[in-house]
Amino acid sequence: MLNEIPIISWNGYYINNFCVDNPHRNKGYGTKLIKKIEHISKIEGKDHLILQVNDDNESSKQLYYNNGFMDHSKGMDKDNTLKLFLVKYI
Repeated sequence: MLNEIPIISWNGYYINNFCVDNPHRNKGYGTKLIKKIEHISKIEGKDHLILQVNDDNESSKQLYYNNGFMDHSKGMDKDNTLKLFLVKYI
């Protein structure tokens, strides 16, 4: 059971509620947003980004994997949905 966000270090950002509106998907906007978040994080001296995605959300997982995120951990949430935490070290 997932009860909290995994703590990799105290020097990272958790990306919450990342979404590209359906009519604008597959146009590179998600990648541009991730690159912008990564750029700002580097400037601020952060060492990682972490996010959570439903394990069955293949298109979102592919976006994150294509942008350098890796599996960190997985577990069930309170609604019995399998969630995957992904991390990117920067």
